[in-house]
Amino acid sequence: MIDFGIRAQRRATIFEELASSLDAGIPFETALATAVRAKARIPSAQGGAVATLQGAVPGLDPLDVAVLAAAEHAGSLSPALRDRAAHIRTRLALERELLARLLYPAFLTTFALTIVVVLARLHIAISPALVFGWLGVVALLLAAIVWTWRRVRRDPGFDGERLPFGLGRLAGDLGATPYLEALASLVGAGVRIDEAHRIATRAAGTARSRARLYAASGPLDAGATFASALETGRALDADLRASLATAEQSGDLEGAARRLGAQRRERLQRGARVAVRALGSLAFVLAAVLVGGIVIGFYSKMLGLGLRR
Repeated sequence: MIDFGIRAQRRATIFEELASSLDAGIPFETALATAVRAKARIPSAQGGAVATLQGAVPGLDPLDVAVLAAAEHAGSLSPALRDRAAHIRTRLALERELLARLLYPAFLTTFALTIVVVLARLHIAISPALVFGWLGVVALLLAAIVWTWRRVRRDPGFDGERLPFGLGRLAGDLGATPYLEALASLVGAGVRIDEAHRIATRAAGTARSRARLYAASGPLDAGATFASALETGRALDADLRASLATAEQSGDLEGAARRLGAQRRERLQRGARVAVRALGSLAFVLAAVLVGGIVIGFYSKMLGLGLRR
């Protein structure tokens, strides 16, 4: 069911209100009842505060649950709630922006198809080769986009970072950014680095990034440093590994992960805007080709009829 992010926005609001109440010293169950606008105090559930939160707010993201549970165990639930709320709002803002930008290519494609339908209903002859060729190109383009997206998201063997036209860097940022943001939240909440890494790995946006990050969990559990574990698994790109290694040595892993996550988030947003803008330009060219072909075909036939007379 499409809710245009309304439920996610509500979860972010609940997280923020709950964090503010906890900072003010209000008991968790009372704070939660206020945040969800319950008429009575919410009873505690077995498993702690996050389990109670799950019962009061259906549909929580499993990653949010894992991050908040680890933060609760470390005694830093309030900062983690604020971090997850900020993450939700940032993600929703990007999704809404991209959706708005996608309306342009969708309008152009619909406009071109409308012209074909109108002309057909008016019994004005249109070249079948032109129409079916255009539809074939549009179908192939959509199929390529869906196929690539599914492979990047679900196939660990597909290296999306090798895609051309800047899409490779976009895929790399899609994989690394959510991981870095979750890692910063967990380390900031006092969660051990091995557990923080294991939970944050679930957030990675591409299957290949998740596979490489999971490969780093083994050395990390065996006692290796975070930097050497990432190097062993070839997780993340070389620049990120070097920055995180320096941060680990200086004791500022949380700050570095937060800064790098913000930088990659900004670059991801720029790349997504460029990709959508390019898609809009391509849709304009395709619509122009179809309309131009129809116009040329129509006047060519009119000219042919005039010459015959």
